[in-house]
Amino acid sequence: MRQGSNLKQIEKELIADVYINRNKTIVQALFSSPVFHGYKDLLIGEAPCSSLAITSRIFGFCGGSHQQAATLALEHIAEAKIPPNAHVVRSIIQAAEILQNSIKWFYTSFAPDLTDVSFREHSIYSTVFERFQAFKGTSFRKGIIGGTYPISLFSLIAGHWPHAEYIIPGGLASPLTKTK
Repeated sequence: MRQGSNLKQIEKELIADVYINRNKTIVQALFSSPVFHGYKDLLIGEAPCSSLAITSRIFGFCGGSHQQAATLALEHIAEAKIPPNAHVVRSIIQAAEILQNSIKWFYTSFAPDLTDVSFREHSIYSTVFERFQAFKGTSFRKGIIGGTYPISLFSLIAGHWPHAEYIIPGGLASPLTKTK
């Protein structure tokens, strides 16, 4: 018997088709991705530093991560030495973006999938449905609002999110200073 998985899309990039036998045992799981992957040659012929702006804008909500990856690649090529403070600031910014992405992913992609009617036989289904129904669940709004706090930290240090351009090969675009 073929049964589509209840959690059909994983982060909206991976589709899982799960095959379950009569004993409710998974006998096969197939994964595919409909996401366009035609960006491989995007930077060929471009100046190396253009990777800092182009990749962060194309790949959306994790622009800081893509900008940091491009910076690390350029630093590796140049064998650049990075000031310790730059490592600290980059780590804080990276953590803020990851935390924001994780919170919003949970409330917009994963949790609403748990409200699928195919789960209604589970004892906690009514509680899950009440809390995680997209847009209407009691936790949905709180979760989305909670996801803004890490980005406030990101913006405070790095500037406008998601395209802050705070990081440059060899350090940061401007020093982090303490205010009173």
